[in-house]
Amino acid sequence: GNKESDYAESDVLQLTLMMDAVWKVVEQKKSRIEITRLLEEKELLLREVHHRIKNNMSTVMSLLSLQSQNDAPPAVTTALQDARSRIQSMMIVYDKLYRSADFRNVSLREYLTPLIDEIVASYTISAKITVEKLIDDFPLHAEKRFPVGLILNELLTNAMKYAFEGRSSGRIAVTVSRTASGIVLVVHDDGPGLPEAALSGRSAGFGIKLVEMMMTQVGGTMRIENDSGGRFHITIPL
Repeated sequence: GNKESDYAESDVLQLTLMMDAVWKVVEQKKSRIEITRLLEEKELLLREVHHRIKNNMSTVMSLLSLQSQNDAPPAVTTALQDARSRIQSMMIVYDKLYRSADFRNVSLREYLTPLIDEIVASYTISAKITVEKLIDDFPLHAEKRFPVGLILNELLTNAMKYAFEGRSSGRIAVTVSRTASGIVLVVHDDGPGLPEAALSGRSAGFGIKLVEMMMTQVGGTMRIENDSGGRFHITIPL
């Protein structure tokens, strides 16, 4: 500025280039402010959606609970109670998933460890059951993590309901590892084992059918066997 001689075309060019750079910085700052605002709005919307979904699940659970208290055949009452329990467990899975600071990629160990504890604790027999957890620590995207949580819920529910009838104690081992073939999930109880019809696939309860449906969605495979109790071996490709 305040050049003694006349300004030349090169001076104009330099000033133009400098102002272009300044303008770009201003535009970038404005863009960052707008992005921050949009992210805050999105976070607020996600929290609201999360709250509404939880409330809707709670409402459905209450309706099923009320309906199961009416005079109905025992089989109907049991079915309603099972449906309520399954929704409660799904709500735990959902809540654990979306309370994470970064729900896209979260440590599978941090996600599954408290989830297992809450699912088992929802059964009155839980004080008599020892649960061993051997879970590798690696991040997993939400699109895989949610199915893993639902599958684990069904397998634990199956064990808690049927593996320890008439017993004063029991054990469940949950192993989750990452291998070259993907995620390997094994749930093994020390109960009396599974009936031959379940092993052969001729007779499967709703919970196992739900697991099979989840297997189809994630492209996984399941092997059921008896080995000093029931063992479910799940493989899900990454």
